[in-house]
Amino acid sequence: MGGWLSHSLRASLVEQRSRMILFGLLSLLAVVLGFWTFTPYRAVYLVRHGGYGVMLLTFALFVYELVKLMRRADLGARWRAGGWKVVLFVLGVSAVLHVQEPHGFKVVNDEFVQISTSQRMHQLREVSTVARGFQLGTTFMPMQGHVDKRPIFYPFLLSVVHDLTGYRPGNAFLLNALLTPVLFGLVYLVARTVAGVAGGIAAVLLLATLPLLVQTIAGGGFEVLNLVMIVATLYLGLRFARTPEATTLSAFCLSGVLLAQVRYESVLFIVPVGIAILYIVWKSERLLLPWPVLATPLLLVAYPLQLNVFKLRPELWQLNDRPSGSGVYSFDYFHDNVGKALNYFFSFDRTHANSHLVALAGIVGLAFFFLHLFRERRTLLRKNPEQVVFALFTLALFGQAVLMMCYFWGAYDEPLTVRLSLPTQLLFVLAFVFVYPLLVTAVHRWRVLSTVIVGYFFCWTMPTVAQRAYAHTNLAAETANWQREYLQSRTDRGFIVLDQTMPMLWVTHGVAAVSFDALAERTEEFIYHYQRRTFSDYLVVQKLEIADFERETLRPMASVDLGDAVTLETVREIVFRPTYVIRLSRIVSLDEDRLRTWGKRMMEPSNMDESAHDDTERKAREAELVQEWLKKLP
Repeated sequence: MGGWLSHSLRASLVEQRSRMILFGLLSLLAVVLGFWTFTPYRAVYLVRHGGYGVMLLTFALFVYELVKLMRRADLGARWRAGGWKVVLFVLGVSAVLHVQEPHGFKVVNDEFVQISTSQRMHQLREVSTVARGFQLGTTFMPMQGHVDKRPIFYPFLLSVVHDLTGYRPGNAFLLNALLTPVLFGLVYLVARTVAGVAGGIAAVLLLATLPLLVQTIAGGGFEVLNLVMIVATLYLGLRFARTPEATTLSAFCLSGVLLAQVRYESVLFIVPVGIAILYIVWKSERLLLPWPVLATPLLLVAYPLQLNVFKLRPELWQLNDRPSGSGVYSFDYFHDNVGKALNYFFSFDRTHANSHLVALAGIVGLAFFFLHLFRERRTLLRKNPEQVVFALFTLALFGQAVLMMCYFWGAYDEPLTVRLSLPTQLLFVLAFVFVYPLLVTAVHRWRVLSTVIVGYFFCWTMPTVAQRAYAHTNLAAETANWQREYLQSRTDRGFIVLDQTMPMLWVTHGVAAVSFDALAERTEEFIYHYQRRTFSDYLVVQKLEIADFERETLRPMASVDLGDAVTLETVREIVFRPTYVIRLSRIVSLDEDRLRTWGKRMMEPSNMDESAHDDTERKAREAELVQEWLKKLP
């Protein structure tokens, strides 16, 4: 041990002995509290009522440490030295991308749930999402809140936007718009650190060629924040490697804590944060344990506590949504997921929001990065702490990519799961920018590269985004935005909607909504309020399917077919394709006895699981009909 620890470091360890003991005890306490102390119900209760306070404290400490860092950075001098050009460049790239794609829902359920959670955080300082709500007078009253499985940093940040501007579902789009230049600015700073100013510019331009990113920044999900926090934590780690001080260490640790609370798997980045700190302590021969760092184990307790949601509601794993006989994570999925990833990365038909330039850069970047890391490992450890930190996060991103290949939802060529590829494509960009100056030594190498990137952006990215072929395959999101347009056209919110797939869309916009499953369970309650005309209107959202393939007649799907229990009047209808038609109707009259009979029939076990029906033949016929329909378009 003496050979590894210098005299200065041993003296520092002795000096900080009391804080080391305290940190060890707090870490042990955090493990005990997070995994062993509470029953699942009590753990989830604590997250619901204490999660907001923990997140507020963590975020406030992080902002405080950032402010201290910025005061030392002499931003005024940097601005005058040309920093304004970088800011203008980042804002310009962000603006160009945002005007390419209409702002709206892209992932649907994730977005609704997090908007709902942010609403409860804004109104009640409570971590929960609402199952239903009703308009009482002029006030919309959310009801039946429950803790969701998704980490809480994004809805917390969105609730802050609500606090400043008032609650609006559209604030999710505003938040991602504000985060976009932050993302590009941080990518520039990281790339500049490892490859110079020209490398920073090239990294921003290369990332901007990704249509998937254009689509994501215009949505309301947490993927942009996840990228921001990955790059922010990496950059703060580079700062700590350069200047190992209490403030940089605190900011680095707190950024890692916040990153762990964005996406489920983002907690993995705690590992490179911890290794980087230990390495820099060894390299600088000085141990620092400021109070924010001592508190980090307790600030992370909310994460394992929230995992108890899966014990209370195992269906949240969504294992029934697709074939997944090997569980959530397994190497059994690796082969298929790699094939689907390659299909996405190198598709040329514009039905995928991909960038071939980013994919090629990733192949070259990763191959030569690992080769460089192997050859220079001893030199890096001795002489270049910043590159060691960069390497640790690159390896963590690579590990995260491998984990996604072992995930049963890890198909990159599907519209709802392609967003999982964003950290991997960030890895591609950063790895390539790191190795490019090692491979190409020509004077104008960065200028040539940036010219190629800009040319590709205009020749591939912009046409791909303009066609939006990838969006047309995401029919759930297209349906949600179509319904959102209807909501915006109505000034009143006193109606109720029956919607099997997206009741939360209406609830987050202040409109009462119930699913058909809930209606089957509560037919008497629905009849009670229909008799009294509690709501100004009673609307029904139905997906139609082909009833007769020869005549191409349509009927409501079984799960949304009320039969002769109601008389409906069509309000509006949209044909996304001949086999995917959405109809919004108004209930004109209701037969109470028949509705009760419908409810009893829907509650029978044989009708509870529609997914069990094998419709392979039907899907094949639908595909044939779509092809025929497209061919015969006039």
